Amino acid sequence: MAFINSLFPSSFPRPSSEPVVVDYVPISATDEHAKRISLLGIEESLLQPSVPSRSAKTPRSLAELPRSYKPTRFRLLDASFSKEEKPDAWFEMLFVDVYAHARRFVEAHFGFGDIPRNEDEDEDEEVDSLWLGGTGFTREFLTYASLVARQDNLLAGWEALLRSETERKAMVSGIIAKALEDGAWDKLLFGASEEQKKLLEELDSGTVQCEESEGYERTTIRAQTINSVLGRSPLPPNFWSEVDILTSRILALLLPLLDLLDVHFPSSSATNPLVSIHADLHALVAEAGFLAVSMRRSGSIFRLVWPAPGDRSDRSRHSHDAACEVVYQVSRHAAESIEKGAAHVAAEDRARERGLPTPLVKGQLAAFRKVVVVPKVKVVVWPGLERYRRVVKGGLKGVDEVVIRKALVGYYCGKASDEADVAEGRPRLGEYVKGVREARREKLFRESFVGLVTGISRGEWLAMGALLMLGLGMGYMFDLWGPSGSYAGEQLEVHSETHPETHPEAHPQQQTWDVGSFLAQLGRSARAGLFRGEV
Repeated sequence: MAFINSLFPSSFPRPSSEPVVVDYVPISATDEHAKRISLLGIEESLLQPSVPSRSAKTPRSLAELPRSYKPTRFRLLDASFSKEEKPDAWFEMLFVDVYAHARRFVEAHFGFGDIPRNEDEDEDEEVDSLWLGGTGFTREFLTYASLVARQDNLLAGWEALLRSETERKAMVSGIIAKALEDGAWDKLLFGASEEQKKLLEELDSGTVQCEESEGYERTTIRAQTINSVLGRSPLPPNFWSEVDILTSRILALLLPLLDLLDVHFPSSSATNPLVSIHADLHALVAEAGFLAVSMRRSGSIFRLVWPAPGDRSDRSRHSHDAACEVVYQVSRHAAESIEKGAAHVAAEDRARERGLPTPLVKGQLAAFRKVVVVPKVKVVVWPGLERYRRVVKGGLKGVDEVVIRKALVGYYCGKASDEADVAEGRPRLGEYVKGVREARREKLFRESFVGLVTGISRGEWLAMGALLMLGLGMGYMFDLWGPSGSYAGEQLEVHSETHPETHPEAHPQQQTWDVGSFLAQLGRSARAGLFRGEV
C-alpha cells in the first residue's frame, strides 16, 4: 500500500456515483470453518507437513518437494451425500468459501509488502522492469494476467501490478481462478475416468444435434448420467489424481513470481517454503474441484461471469473489492487532476477567441466543460457465478435466473469514451514485455561496449595506434607501385619479348581476388620481369 500512497494522497472526497465497496467474505475464519462442516459437509485435515530447509539463493522448483511428502485430503461428511438438488444458498456458500480459501492462500504467500525501488534504479523504469525479474514469466502466466488485468497508464502502468502488494495479490487471485476454470470448472466431469469421459463426450455430441431447449435438456441428461455412474460415491474415481496434476500446474505457473518475491523480500524464502505453498494450494484446488463436481451433478446450468478488463462499472454484475479501494481513489485523483488541467487550458483558449477575460473563474470553467471520468475494471479478483434452471408454472415454461455471486473486481478511473477505451488498453501486456525486453537488450549492449572501451589502458591505446599507423604506411607504399611499374616518380622502362601464350581461364571458384586488385597487379608485374632484375 505504501507504493500507492507514495504517488498521491490517500484521502479524497468520495462522490455519490462511486462504486459500492464490498467485503466479499465478511465472516471470521472460525465461523467460516464451522459453517463449512455443518452446511457444506467438508472437513479438512489440520495436519501440517514437515518443512525442509532450502537455500534462499536457489530458484524454486517442483523438484524441491520431498519424495516422502504427500498432501492431505479433506473428508466429506454426510451433508455432501444428499441426492436432492442443492439450493442456491449451498452453492453460494461453497463458491464464496473457495474464494476465501484463495484469498488466504494469496495473503500468505504473495504479500510481504510493496516491492521497493532501488536507489540506483534506472530512471527509465521499463529497462529495469519487474516483468523481466525472477526466472522469467511464462507465456501462460502472461496470457492469464492479460485476461484478468489491465494497466493504468497514469499510475506506473503494468509495473504497478507487480510492485504494489494490493494489486499483485488481486491479480494472482484472478490468475488462479482462470487456471481453475480451465482445469476444473469447464470439464464435463472433473476427475472422471477415461471411460466416463468418453461416455460424456459421446452423450454431448448426440444431444447437441437435437437441442431445442437452449442447453437445459442436454444439461439435465448429463446430470442424470453422472449421478447414475457415480451412485453413492461423492467423487469421481480420478478426482485426487486430477487435483494433484492441477495443483502442480498452477504452482509451476506461479514459481517465477515466487522467485521475484524471494529476490526482494528475504522473508519470502525463509518463511514461505514450497511444501507449505503446495499444501495450501492443494487444499484450494481440491475444494474447487468439489465445486466443479457438484455443479455437474446438478440439472442447472452454471455460468462463470468474467468482466473484461476495461469494462465500465456495472453494479448489477460487479462488486468493488474493499482491498482495492485505495488503488481506485488514487487513480481517480490522478485522472481528474489531468482532466481538469486539460479542461482549463481548452477553456482559456475558447475564452480568448470570444474576447472574454482569462483565466476563467471556477463557475465559467464548470459551465464550459464537465470532467467525465468513470470507474473501469482494472483487475478481476474473482469471477461471478450465475445459475439458470428451467421451471414450469401454470403450464408455462420459464427460466429461473439466480445470481449466486457477483464478480469481484478492482477499478481504475478512465475516460468515458470509446477512443479512450482503446487508448487505455495499450500497450497490452505481451507488447509491453516485448518492449522492455528489447530495451534491456539495448542497455546491456551499450554497457558492454562502454565497458570494453573504458577497460583499455593508455599503453594499449598507444600500441593500437602504432599498429594502425604502420598499416596505413604500408598501404601508402604499396599504392606507389602502380601497374606501370613507376616508383617514386621515376618511370622505368621494361624490355621484354612478347610471345603468344595461351593460359586457361581460371575456374570461377578458383578466382579468389579481383582483376584490378593489388595481388593481380603484383602477378602481372612478376611476369613482366619487374622483380627478376630485367629492368
